[in-house]
Amino acid sequence: MTYTDTLAAYQALLAGKPERALLIGQDMACRLQEGHLVGVYLDTSGQVEKGSEFDFDVSAFDTSRGCWDCDGSTAAMMEWIKSPKFVACSAD
Repeated sequence: MTYTDTLAAYQALLAGKPERALLIGQDMACRLQEGHLVGVYLDTSGQVEKGSEFDFDVSAFDTSRGCWDCDGSTAAMMEWIKSPKFVACSAD
């Protein structure tokens, strides 16, 4: 996977789901905010933390392994895409 492919996969999974966030890690998710893909952190109860939005940064993507720096492998990152799980969040 490439950085661009990963973000495109996230966007495709979120299409038509304005009040949902896609889990992409143990304490992170992503969502579409005003049509723009953003990352968000989850609180201890697994819900989206208000005001925790961040932009994805290519420097956090390990191009040699094809996954985010925080992921153990491409396969580990791909599990979030192949078996998507969503949590509720407020719409834009």
